[in-house]
Amino acid sequence: MSKNSERLEKKPGGWLERYVFRLFQLAGFRVERNKRIKTKEGIEHEIDLFIKTPKGVTAIIECKDYSGTIPKSYFDAFIAKRMDLKVDYGIFVISQLKGYEKYKKYLSKYDIRLVDGNELEKYWDELVRSKNREKFSRWLIDRLGLKPKKKGLLARLFGK
Repeated sequence: MSKNSERLEKKPGGWLERYVFRLFQLAGFRVERNKRIKTKEGIEHEIDLFIKTPKGVTAIIECKDYSGTIPKSYFDAFIAKRMDLKVDYGIFVISQLKGYEKYKKYLSKYDIRLVDGNELEKYWDELVRSKNREKFSRWLIDRLGLKPKKKGLLARLFGK
């Protein structure tokens, strides 16, 4: 068992949010926790984490530390939230992937990445290995596919 997995197992409650928050913070991302965001229509959403990469790419992150079954409705609600907030990407973090592999492809259709505790450990290991924030930031962006989105002509002209 690695040092990281031992750390993961010993943290109570909102440990997963704090763990993910710190990872993205160390990667040089702007990170906000328990952020409330209103849509243009005035609908307010609370998200676990909001991140912005050094290149300005935005994502929302939902963290679920469940040992049991996560209902599909949680994934569907997150898809709707990402689309409603019009952020570039979503990242759904779960402590254990067991039984959720089928959702990786499903969520990817909506620019949402599904990440589990084992994957998080790999990210931490790479952070320690790289010893360079910018190098790690580029690696993490590439690993999660958080590339800037190309906007169409109308979006570039009218800011939509």
